[in-house]
Amino acid sequence: MATTITWDGSEAGGVFTDDANWVGGVAPADGDSIVFDGTSDGALGNDCTINGLTISSSEQYHDITIASTYTGTITFSNTLDVRLDGALLVHKGNTLRGAGTTTFTFLGAPSVDTYDGAGAAYTKALVNFTADTSVWNAGRDTFTFNFGSQTFSMVDGAYPNITYTGEMKAKKIYSDASRTDFNNYGSVDMLNFNGDDVTSSDYDIYDYTKEYLFEGTLTTIGEYFRFGHTTARFKTLKTSSYGALNFPVTGSTNFGNTTTKNFYAQYNKLQIETNDVIDNYWKIPAGLTLECNELVIKDGGRIYGEVGTDNKAASIKCVKRPTIRGDWNFRQIADGVYETIGAFSNTPVYHGGTGRQTIPVGSILYGNGMDQVGVDTDFTYDPVEKFLEVEKVKSHIVIQVKNETGSTIPKGAAVYVDDNNTTPLVALACGDTASKMPAIGLVMEQIADNNTGYTAVNGIITISSSQIDDTLSDPADIGKILYVSATNPGKLTITKPIYSNHLIQNVGNIASISGGNVKVTISNIGRTNDTPNTALHPCFFERSSIGTSAVDFRSPTVQSSTANPNAFPMPFGGRVAAATFLFAGGTITGTATNTIRIRKNGGATTKDFTFTPSDLVNTNGNNYTLTRTGADVDFDFNAGDIIQVRRESGTTNLNNGQAILWVKFNNG
Repeated sequence: MATTITWDGSEAGGVFTDDANWVGGVAPADGDSIVFDGTSDGALGNDCTINGLTISSSEQYHDITIASTYTGTITFSNTLDVRLDGALLVHKGNTLRGAGTTTFTFLGAPSVDTYDGAGAAYTKALVNFTADTSVWNAGRDTFTFNFGSQTFSMVDGAYPNITYTGEMKAKKIYSDASRTDFNNYGSVDMLNFNGDDVTSSDYDIYDYTKEYLFEGTLTTIGEYFRFGHTTARFKTLKTSSYGALNFPVTGSTNFGNTTTKNFYAQYNKLQIETNDVIDNYWKIPAGLTLECNELVIKDGGRIYGEVGTDNKAASIKCVKRPTIRGDWNFRQIADGVYETIGAFSNTPVYHGGTGRQTIPVGSILYGNGMDQVGVDTDFTYDPVEKFLEVEKVKSHIVIQVKNETGSTIPKGAAVYVDDNNTTPLVALACGDTASKMPAIGLVMEQIADNNTGYTAVNGIITISSSQIDDTLSDPADIGKILYVSATNPGKLTITKPIYSNHLIQNVGNIASISGGNVKVTISNIGRTNDTPNTALHPCFFERSSIGTSAVDFRSPTVQSSTANPNAFPMPFGGRVAAATFLFAGGTITGTATNTIRIRKNGGATTKDFTFTPSDLVNTNGNNYTLTRTGADVDFDFNAGDIIQVRRESGTTNLNNGQAILWVKFNNG
């Protein structure tokens, strides 16, 4: 059970993991709160050295409290991740020492109560400093506070390196509803900053006294860097993670959302301070504007506007007249408006401009977030013919379509135009029906009923192998042609349709196969591009009865009832498409099931089909016929193969038998 464990430092060496150094003789465990206070004021001293933790990587402590009565120091001398699901509460200055690399990882929601100037509860904090001085004895730069994805406020004090993916609130906060300060430190001081959004809300007059000081590099910032009515202070730097010392102003491409390329900065009072290095400075990128109510450049502080290509200037817009005790390179061009000396300003995208001074003849503009509007000369526009020429198409040619079939059309389905409205209505294409062909494209993403979507008529898309009739093999099937299926609407197949009533449409080929995903290169959309071979050739067989001895088919002569020749090879390769049988000479009765087998090369390939006398058609007296097509009989053969027929099973007296196999030769 979680409890509060108090340090007493009674064991020589002051090792954190030593049970003897804790009241009760047990070191802190998972979920425990840790307290350092006057209990440790004993003969052995009370300093604590932490070079290892008493929890595993899946555990955490609760709160850590350093009371004002604690008179020792706490040294972190190893690579440590101190995980807390509560708060860090430090009520004594000059206490924490760094001799390694230590991260405080805050896993729980903020729990330190805070209040705004109106006495209302405000966003809570994760750290509470009540000392008026820095809590760091040495090695502040070896510590990092990781606030995770939380939304939090910050109590005044000296912080180490900061990282988070959530949201920091820029707001003056108090320890109670009567506006009692947490301490008299006076600002939130941070070293290297690797954070996300900074936002402010519910502005009041008390916010003017809140200050945030950035002493180190700005590695990442979220889409919003807004300080409300507070003061933002920045020490000058010589290098940053971007190498170019860019100051965070609205529209900067060095910060913000990397997907939307948006970055919004908002300052009330902005203060640039020295870092005691003479060549340290901040730079405002050319074409961008720093906006604030008040700008102060203190002694030794420096901020310069970049001179970009085509003499593009940076600019500053400031409500109050700037206070310049340090250095800048701006000239006043209007009341409250300043731009880089020796350059000319361009209106940035954020302010309704393009960020450019000129646009090349015939080029096309395109959006690029808050960055300057992009220009591409790979496009040529003829205003007379209203013709746009594109040097190359990167990915797809698509058509917007609508689904009104009553069902969802899956991704990768081949579709045809069912009705030509303003947005074409589409349905699943199928090669067995002329009205459902040809396919105009493959659906790029599934389209729910009564919704619009897109079909690709050219390009490469990845679809599920379930959209292909065949079982594919990698790499054997890579490069094979894909056809519109003639058996499953909307699907594709690598087996070319063979029947005379099937339309053949090559829609592309297989580019790659990865597990259940198939990459398809789409082409030849919008027309059937092959015709089935409709010429069928008869191969005859005649026998006094169809027995269990296999007898050859041959073309084009009829085999007599008594002859039993062998090995009549097929003259060309092809495919069996149908079989017809005539049984004559007597009445056929009974209910027995009979099986006839058509086979190739003595049984290397077989097709069996069953029937009973009731399946026979009595055409005239004692003449009975039987027809089989499709899957019952179809298989491929090569030139030189021998095709035979035999009765595989059954007892019905079929009398004299004649059989014709209808074959389609590959040469037509």
